[in-house]
Amino acid sequence: MGSTNARSAAIAALTSFKSVAPRVNFQNTPLKDLYASNVFNEEAQSERLPKAVFKKLQQTIKKGAILDPAIADAVAIAMKDWAIEKGATHYTHIFYP
Repeated sequence: MGSTNARSAAIAALTSFKSVAPRVNFQNTPLKDLYASNVFNEEAQSERLPKAVFKKLQQTIKKGAILDPAIADAVAIAMKDWAIEKGATHYTHIFYP
């Protein structure tokens, strides 16, 4: 694909994009309903992660245990799927110890 075709394809993709995320009326929605509403929190983790993975992740978060590299892929996949379902179009992940 030439650069002109790639540019045209990118422009076409941008102009035809339709968000799956619901529109929010920021004037009528209380801040408490918006703040931290898009966080992969403990509730989202427990719903999406296998029980053993969730337990190990919580030990890392709450007790400072070393993150087991064996669970990293499961956590990343669950986070990615969760984010896409919420309307994310781009995704990256990083783990901070």
